[in-house]
Amino acid sequence: MISVLVVSIDLPGAPALVADLEALGIHVLGAVPCSLVVREAVRLAPDLVVCWEPSPQEEFFKALELLAATDPRPVVVFTADAGVESMERALQVGGQDWVVNG
Repeated sequence: MISVLVVSIDLPGAPALVADLEALGIHVLGAVPCSLVVREAVRLAPDLVVCWEPSPQEEFFKALELLAATDPRPVVVFTADAGVESMERALQVGGQDWVVNG
């Protein structure tokens, strides 16, 4: 069974990633804010990191970069940001997939 760490901010209208993933039979190890993703990824060793970041800021990109340098693992980012610059930055710092409004 695949294990996932969810990185999410608590905003109105945020997708129910944990419930959706569990409904698919995926083992969710927990949900953490961006500031804790590296620590929790090292501690929990998920197969995949799934992020919900509607409008990524510098802190998010730095966290992805640190994760890739410290404990690399696949990262999928769900976002509302359709900007090419944000997508390119995420892919440069360790994200594997950038899903806009999907």
